[in-house]
Amino acid sequence: MRTFFGGVLIIGLAVGWCAAAAPAATNKPKPDLRCYELSAEKVETQAVPLRVRVHFAVKNFGPGSSESYTARLSYRKNPSGPWTVYKDYPLPFSPPNNGAIWNPMIDLAEGGSYTFKCEVDVDQKIVETSESNNSRQVTKTFAAGTPDLVVANLEAQITRVASNGTVYTKVSWDVQNIGDGKAAGSFVTVLKVAKNNGPFAELGRYTRSNLQPGASFHFTVNHNFTGVNKLRFRVETDATHVLTERSNGNNSADSPPLQP
Repeated sequence: MRTFFGGVLIIGLAVGWCAAAAPAATNKPKPDLRCYELSAEKVETQAVPLRVRVHFAVKNFGPGSSESYTARLSYRKNPSGPWTVYKDYPLPFSPPNNGAIWNPMIDLAEGGSYTFKCEVDVDQKIVETSESNNSRQVTKTFAAGTPDLVVANLEAQITRVASNGTVYTKVSWDVQNIGDGKAAGSFVTVLKVAKNNGPFAELGRYTRSNLQPGASFHFTVNHNFTGVNKLRFRVETDATHVLTERSNGNNSADSPPLQP
């Protein structure tokens, strides 16, 4: 009986230990993953119409550690626009108070109102103390950059003088956008010539459109003149003043005088 009683007693203790262990496993400390910083600012550049630096940070604020998880950065234009996933950032095992910080650059096609969103545990595989604080958003309105057109690399030369005195010329130049915004729509570039120290007169008119920041249009014009002993060329871009530019004082350039 004693042996049997002792056996029963031992089994009872084992069952009691298992019952006590179950609540302990259930009460294991949980992580609490959050995006606790999120901001966006415009970066000046000539490469694209709009470049934004996004700063965001995530951390485990809970008392327990977290298995590996993913942080996602997304954005959308206008409140009702579709979300675009910029990038997923995988993170390894995360003890309490551990996290990461990023500062990615996002290139956008135009100015406007943009909302940026940071999400953690996007796969919803981590059991947390709170599941309602895994996302953070910020909305900013950015003006598109301002174009700035300049005339560059202006070169004029006499290519030939005929026996009858006709002067053949070649003029080439670039119109460059050195601003940080697109020169949208159409704009006019005018080539002028001054003969024998006279006033400048229009020689040609050329229409172009949608010049991106950092880009340029190249022009080459051939023309012949009679009865001249001195020539000078001038190029004026955005000659009809349809663009709002960062500066309007650099839209023209003159060539040195040419003499046959």
